[in-house]
Amino acid sequence: MGVRRRLVRGFGANAFGNVVTVAIQIVSVPIFLRYWGSEVYGTWLVLTAIPAYLVMSDLGFGSVAANEMTMQVARGDRQTAREIFQSTWLFTVGVSIVVVAIAAVAIRLLPISRWIHGSSISDHDVRLIIVAFVLQVVFVLQGLLIAAGFRCEGEYALSTVYSNLTRAGEAAAVMLAVLSGAPPSLAAFVFLFARAVLTFIMAVSLVRRHNWLSFGIGSASVKTVRRLAGPAFAFMAFPLGNAMSLQGFVALIGVLLGPIAVVTFATLRTLSRVGFQLMAVINNAVWPEVSAAIGAHDLVLTRKLHRSACQLAIWAGLLTVGVLWASGSTVVRIWTHGRVPFAGALFHGLLIVVIANSFWFTSSVVLLAANMHRKLALVYLSATTCSLIAGYFLLPRFGLAIAPPVLLIVDAITVPFVLKRSLAITGDALPDFLKAVLRPPSVHHLTGGIHSVQAL
Repeated sequence: MGVRRRLVRGFGANAFGNVVTVAIQIVSVPIFLRYWGSEVYGTWLVLTAIPAYLVMSDLGFGSVAANEMTMQVARGDRQTAREIFQSTWLFTVGVSIVVVAIAAVAIRLLPISRWIHGSSISDHDVRLIIVAFVLQVVFVLQGLLIAAGFRCEGEYALSTVYSNLTRAGEAAAVMLAVLSGAPPSLAAFVFLFARAVLTFIMAVSLVRRHNWLSFGIGSASVKTVRRLAGPAFAFMAFPLGNAMSLQGFVALIGVLLGPIAVVTFATLRTLSRVGFQLMAVINNAVWPEVSAAIGAHDLVLTRKLHRSACQLAIWAGLLTVGVLWASGSTVVRIWTHGRVPFAGALFHGLLIVVIANSFWFTSSVVLLAANMHRKLALVYLSATTCSLIAGYFLLPRFGLAIAPPVLLIVDAITVPFVLKRSLAITGDALPDFLKAVLRPPSVHHLTGGIHSVQAL
């Protein structure tokens, strides 16, 4: 299958994922509220945050392993790719055992129910729900590795569809349980069972399609785990930096300016980041192709993918920002039923931040796909830290209006760093790169010239 076709399928798979996310949110909320009530549902939502944090216990190994496996397969070295796969599987199993053991002790000793203010779920049921969610994380971590297996064989789109069908399946199972009158503790185990079954189906499909990717430890190597550890740990700087930039900045505003300012900022920032979501779709689809091109030492294809992805991201961002710039006040008024005031200067400043993001976010895929992101991780963490420090001193004096300039500190530091290194890897010159990406894209320009690579 050619690169062009894989890219189209990747874009489609990510679009399907967005549809699944929206559908789950639209359908599930009224069901939970009707059958459980707001108090029980609120407690459930608090507890569902546990898997989101525990998934980070994979320490970036899933993403780094996917990159390494894709590059090795592109070179025709499936033996090394299998060694990476089984080494990462061994690490994942070990991490899962540790997470479950720590959780078991915490569930037994800590007064968890007291920490959930106003919980209408019994202490016993709260602990059962946490047990189910912790065990669910074990299968989520396995799913990340299975997705890496599909990705290295040029089947990123298939793995994305599988992953989203798994999310849809477990959500449907929980909703059916709730409709049948199941209490939260039983619904949590239905959630776990659905995830386990669907992950098993995904694993069987992987092995049947690519039997060289067998599960086991025959090819596992501690040396391989150690080699992957550096880029894997560095990869964790990105979710940490994102948390600092998103949740951390919101928390800072809450402390310094109060809850009303938080609602205004969070609402306007959420709307402004619609363009950023489009960039994320582009990144996810292009990422595995960049890994494969780098692995095959195909500099021409790597450069073409980099230019085309950045061009699409920048212009998609500009188009989205243009629409939101003109319609933002109307959208906010309708969306919030007039409960959130529209701060024009703040909103337009946040849209400028999105444009600034587009000049480095997609370009950084080259560094991430090649597992050459350790320095970028340090720069990104440093930049988000500087932004928070600046916000601490400037927000009390200038109010929310200063938030966009403070957030732009991250981009001012990151843009030159990322572009310099991405262009070095792709063998591109800055004037030629800017000429290519600042030209309005067409369908022919985006896809034309991207030649097929050897089928993986």
